Amino acid sequence: MDEKFYTVPEVAELLKVSKNYIYELINRKQINYLRLSERRIRIPASALENCKLQDLDTLGYNQIVQSPKAGRPRNVCKRAR
Repeated sequence: MDEKFYTVPEVAELLKVSKNYIYELINRKQINYLRLSERRIRIPASALENCKLQDLDTLGYNQIVQSPKAGRPRNVCKRAR
């Protein structure tokens, strides 16, 4: 079977998301991938199609990562006088 494989930047561009988000999916094992070496990852076209079919909410893309802390000042970066 001759299946096409994509790099992480290619997948990010096709899905119109950031590369970091694709790496998050890989780390959470929510997308199938092939690790060629420590730094080289390829994603099969079939995994990309499965990802396109899933709702982005189930992948965690639209979830709030951390809620704001209570009592935190609004302007944290004030200039020193």
